[in-house]
Amino acid sequence: MATILSIAFTIFLYFLAVFSIGWRYSKQLRSVRYYFVANRSLGFLPSTASLSATGIGGSATLVATAYIYQFGLAGIWMNLGSAIGLYFLGLLLARKVYSYDVFSLPELVEKLFDKRARLAAAIVILAAEIAWLALTIQAAEAIITAFIPGYPIILSLVATTIFVLYTVLGGQFAITYTDVLQFWLMIAAIVVMVPYSLYLAGGAEGLFASLPGYALQFPASDKFSLSSVITLTLLLGLPHLVGPDIYAKIFSAKDGQTARKASLWSAFIRAGWAAGIAVIGLSALALMPGIKNSNTVLPLFLIQNISPLFSGIVIAALLAILMSSADTILLTSSTIVSHDLLGNIISEQQKISTARSSTVVIGILAFILALYFKSMIQTLELGYALFSGGMILPILFGFFRNRFSFSNEGAFIAMLGGGLYTILVKLQILPGFWSLHAMFHGMGLALLVLILDHIRLFFTPQHTAKER
Repeated sequence: MATILSIAFTIFLYFLAVFSIGWRYSKQLRSVRYYFVANRSLGFLPSTASLSATGIGGSATLVATAYIYQFGLAGIWMNLGSAIGLYFLGLLLARKVYSYDVFSLPELVEKLFDKRARLAAAIVILAAEIAWLALTIQAAEAIITAFIPGYPIILSLVATTIFVLYTVLGGQFAITYTDVLQFWLMIAAIVVMVPYSLYLAGGAEGLFASLPGYALQFPASDKFSLSSVITLTLLLGLPHLVGPDIYAKIFSAKDGQTARKASLWSAFIRAGWAAGIAVIGLSALALMPGIKNSNTVLPLFLIQNISPLFSGIVIAALLAILMSSADTILLTSSTIVSHDLLGNIISEQQKISTARSSTVVIGILAFILALYFKSMIQTLELGYALFSGGMILPILFGFFRNRFSFSNEGAFIAMLGGGLYTILVKLQILPGFWSLHAMFHGMGLALLVLILDHIRLFFTPQHTAKER
């Protein structure tokens, strides 16, 4: 009982610090530009910390640990794929993305195409964001219930409420500076846990000797084929190259060079995180083989090996990892509702209040989805597959329409068709082909639509300028 009370007290202090930051910046909001993109004023350090913290969430920590535990070192591609996406974002696109001076990815899509494409993008992205938030809620439940057993639904609801409340308070400024706090907590946690995990496993030599043969195979393994590596790398990497939450941080930087540097440094940080999680996951496999529920690998490893005196600090660090993603997901989603879906029928003054109201609704929908899908891996793949299937290729091609022409109508059909086809295959409503991941079905359809549209325009050049 005393341990639970100490854990609760530590969590309370952490949440108090987070809410204090949110409350402070809620007093400084002057316009929608401040609320949605921090007045495009963030320097290199806050941009890098916030971008890194946003990317390192439940998927990069709990789900990544589960992948390492199940498949060995080959599961590291879950984080390495994201790092590769961030690297190419910084190398190729960050300055271009920043130059559009918009609040959201759907608004950028309108700049590339037209209002119909913006609507399609808003619908697909909002659905994906709700799935990603559901994953974060599931991760929070797994962490809290591991240390404080019982009442998982109530604890999930508490976690959701906390995510929603402090996001509502201060917008992008509050999120950024809570992300800075959370970023340093995350770094401290991984710096402590990696050597401690190695120590528990008997050092590197003891760890290697205790692992099954497949666990150290790389880049693929007997349990994780090369095709699975490619799928996982694309599934996680592409939404970091073109992603609504990532772009929200790009839009908030003070200039294009800051956005570029923040992306590149975040890629290196994510690669380091990948290595750290790999050590922890392999140590858990060596010390605790046979865990059936992969969602619980990291919490169980911590419970069995962390002193009760430090449990509260560990939970606070883990919740910081989750909250740093949840807040950006919520703000990005509410921006889409108030700015992209309802922006033409409400005033500028109403956008912040509408965003705050929609944050609550989105939190409720994600909570329901989290209860429906029990597996974090399943929820993760649902969100990433939906987004990648419909959005990635049209947007990437849209950045370079001077080299590959297609119509705005073609972009609209590719986005909506690719996203819908992906979700129908993922939910097994439509059959898949050649055992390919659902994402590839959606991307294939989107690519086919764009190619056919390009051919149509090629043979009807008199219509090209008008349709573009």
